[in-house]
Amino acid sequence: MNRHQDSAFKHLMSNMLEGAVHSSGLAEDDPVNDRHEHLLALQRRFAASPASGFRPGQIVQWKPGMRNRRIPADGEPAIVMEVLNPPVFDMCPDMEGSNLFREPLTLVLGINDKEGDFLTFHYDGRRFEVSPDAGETA
Repeated sequence: MNRHQDSAFKHLMSNMLEGAVHSSGLAEDDPVNDRHEHLLALQRRFAASPASGFRPGQIVQWKPGMRNRRIPADGEPAIVMEVLNPPVFDMCPDMEGSNLFREPLTLVLGINDKEGDFLTFHYDGRRFEVSPDAGETA
């Protein structure tokens, strides 16, 4: 092969290989595809709920990647005090534009703060799961 044919052949092979990677959608280091997959996984995790729903007395924690409040911390247990049906909504006008705007608050959870005080807060139950470290209670 002469130099011109060799160069044309390399160019053709390079384009064919790039096209195969793009058409298969299997590029190994595709950050956009990774972000899409991560978003899909988070959506599925958010939508998943316990088969029997939550009950007062259950120990729960944030689902991974679902925390949208400062407390409780990731992995920190909380106890279900009440299941709200229908959910309540914070009607504060200052909430517009916040990620908490119109969030359905379906659980009242009890937590133990750093000072040892027992506090209760309202949360969106879709963001929580039964703690794997807690035995079945209640």
